Amino acid sequence: MKPFLIVASLAAVLAFAELAPTGKDNSVVKEPRVWICLGPSAYAHHVNRQCRGLNQCSRAIISTTRDSAINYYDREQPCRMKACN
Repeated sequence: MKPFLIVASLAAVLAFAELAPTGKDNSVVKEPRVWICLGPSAYAHHVNRQCRGLNQCSRAIISTTRDSAINYYDREQPCRMKACN
């Protein structure tokens, strides 16, 4: 019985070892983050949280991915202020 448990546990360890990330090939790629205002008149996404364009925000300011800002929040236009870029 003992040899069977050892073999079974070894097989389980080896099976799960293949599922674990192992370096560059399976590493998580972080998308660039941008800042957007959730106010009704907001129209742009900002690269810099300290951008002056965000000072006028009447609602919450959130950080999200650039793709999410464009597709979900409809903030397609990047901020045009020099300090933001």
